[in-house]
Amino acid sequence: MVLLRLGLGCHFFYEGVWKITHPEFSAESFLTMAKGPAAWIFHGMIYDIDGRERLRIERGVAAEKLLADWRKVREDSLKRLVDPYVKRLKKYDEKAQKLEEKNQTLIPADQATVASLERKIRTLTDQFDLATEPILWKAEDRLEDFLKKNKTSILSHFAAPSEERKSPEKVAAWLAEISQIETEYLEAMTAYGQENKEAADGINRSARALASKPVFGEGASADGLVTGNRLKSPSKREVLSVSDLIDAEKFYGPCRELKEATVRKFGLNADQQAEAEKLYRRYKDAFKTVLADNRDDIAVHFDALERFEKREAVGNNGAEHQKARRYDRKQELRKEVNVWLNGLEASKRGFQKGLAGILTEPQAARGSLPVPWTRVDLINLAVTYGLTAIGLCLLLGLFTRPAALGGGCFMISVVLTQPAWPTIYPHDPPVVGHALLINKDFIEMLALFMLATTAVGRWAGLDYFVENYVIHLWNKMANKK
Repeated sequence: MVLLRLGLGCHFFYEGVWKITHPEFSAESFLTMAKGPAAWIFHGMIYDIDGRERLRIERGVAAEKLLADWRKVREDSLKRLVDPYVKRLKKYDEKAQKLEEKNQTLIPADQATVASLERKIRTLTDQFDLATEPILWKAEDRLEDFLKKNKTSILSHFAAPSEERKSPEKVAAWLAEISQIETEYLEAMTAYGQENKEAADGINRSARALASKPVFGEGASADGLVTGNRLKSPSKREVLSVSDLIDAEKFYGPCRELKEATVRKFGLNADQQAEAEKLYRRYKDAFKTVLADNRDDIAVHFDALERFEKREAVGNNGAEHQKARRYDRKQELRKEVNVWLNGLEASKRGFQKGLAGILTEPQAARGSLPVPWTRVDLINLAVTYGLTAIGLCLLLGLFTRPAALGGGCFMISVVLTQPAWPTIYPHDPPVVGHALLINKDFIEMLALFMLATTAVGRWAGLDYFVENYVIHLWNKMANKK
């Protein structure tokens, strides 16, 4: 019995220690592969296993053309700012190419001029970005808040038959609010131009070009501006569009919350906050781009998943080939959606890594980033340290009965996850042998429950001292009272 206890303890302890030393371990793949009647219990432990929640395609409101106009103001302003230096640099590049054909190089003075021009372009670009990116981000955030606040109203308006879209006051209110955001954005850009005379001409010209086509002006009419799935300004600029899309905030929202929590926890200075904000904006745009680019393929995937589930609901005659086809198709669909989900989750981890790289050494010494725990993270923690604790207790013969009971309950979950029953597909591979319910996992479960009914911990174990000294002393003290 002692040898059985030690053997089981060694098995559990090694499994736990292996998982501790391999932080990449995750129970997610094991839970995903669950089969048999109880599979739904283990699949339910994984949040959104089929990606329906995170990749749900629904009717939404976007303002991509409007945002593109705002970004173009910045891009054109920067281009006009650095263009004189770029043109001079281009002449030296052409001169260098001609000299290279003759196996010659630029003279030192020209090389110094090229290096100076490159530094100037980098300096101007960095200064311009540092000053104007927050202006654009503020306008984008205000527009995003507007879309969230008015999403239901806008969708209802667009969903109504065309003859019922006679609410010019409502449309005028939307356009007026968006126009105010754009006006304040252009005013902030112009104000920066007044402070930076070198950038003033480019900013003023770019801002005037957009201001000449206002979203909505005083005395403008809002009649007939909603056509199809688009809302245009009186100057024929597309302002809003309604379409089926995936809400990217499900992915970049947690990144924003992590950024804000990191600022609070580590007390990031102004430069670090600016770097963290720039990193967040880059990943936010990346999430939006990936989801927009893959929307059609994701829609096709969910159509296939819906058809598959309808066929499953009809049932079958239990033929082996039907079981195999259904199981393989389900796994195929999950692998397909995981291509997108794993890529998006990898981007989240990339953002976390980038955010950690902003911290100084003293800041990093305060602990890890305040990344919220997921359901799978909690399961991984419980499995890893639960197995380690059970194994250690069995090896030491300490609290043996509860440890054996806990180990037996864990083995119940293993048996239910991969039951050895001939009618359940997929079958165990031949290399593990053939079993009719009673396989090695089942036998290990029985052995653990049997140990839980014995006093094996007091035989060459620490339970002897717990029983005869700690509990005995406790009882003696209790009796005196």
